[in-house]
Amino acid sequence: MTGSGSICLIRFSGSILLIQVTIRYPPELMEITKKTEETVELPAGSTLSDLFRALSERHGEAFKSLVLDSEGNIRQSLLILLNGRSLEKHGELFGTTLGQEDLLTILTPLSGG
Repeated sequence: MTGSGSICLIRFSGSILLIQVTIRYPPELMEITKKTEETVELPAGSTLSDLFRALSERHGEAFKSLVLDSEGNIRQSLLILLNGRSLEKHGELFGTTLGQEDLLTILTPLSGG
């Protein structure tokens, strides 16, 4: 099922219900992804962990090493915004369920002095 106009509500791929999530990237990740933002489709009920896994597969080891630590957790230095709200408890981030048309913004700490 697809919405009219430019808004895609929820659609099916075979028997799988899909959602669309948009990710905005900071400059460091733009260099890897070659995009300022992108929209990905995931099965309904997907978590932030599923999204980061899919993005790491899509963009490779360089992307993965910037967003995940050696144990596969989101790097503590990143600020993750979901629909404009900060997700501060990194330990709980991966279990966060994503919804249709969620907007995820990844911010990195400023460097320099």
